[in-house]
Amino acid sequence: MRLAMIIGALALLSACGSSEERGKVDTGVKADATSAATISITASPTIVASAKFIVGEAVKTDAGNTVTVHTYEAPVTSGLDQYSVPKSGMMYAAADVELCAGANPKSGSAGANPYNFELQMPDNTRAQPSFGERKPALHDTQLVANDCVRGWVTFILPIGAKPTSVNFKGTSLVKWVVP
Repeated sequence: MRLAMIIGALALLSACGSSEERGKVDTGVKADATSAATISITASPTIVASAKFIVGEAVKTDAGNTVTVHTYEAPVTSGLDQYSVPKSGMMYAAADVELCAGANPKSGSAGANPYNFELQMPDNTRAQPSFGERKPALHDTQLVANDCVRGWVTFILPIGAKPTSVNFKGTSLVKWVVP
């Protein structure tokens, strides 16, 4: 029972590594003297729920597609149409994102949808996208093999709010740390 708890805890800890720690992880932890077992954990090359990346870094998903958050901008002051004015005390924030289908996307195509993105706030609440105020906006798009689409995903936040990450919710949860 105790060995199972240690293995579970080590698996959780190994999944929480930084971008420099991705890849093989040897915990070097030995179980207590009663079990005398050495535990080595090797992280798989697929994306894990706690994986965090740097804005600008392209990430290959376990579905074989690539997602990139090129930049995060707040407050958004350019690229807005004349009717885009946030409510008092609020601001627009936007992420410039790109999605590319792999050579063999699952079920023949891959999709790009702005609602697969969210901003994670310091209190762990999540801000969902608003309608595409920052142009050119990312729209719901079907992609075929090796096809890409790029656009802005816009959010409405309180003035001065700073998210901790831009998240992509696909076959796995991928996070880009907001600088």
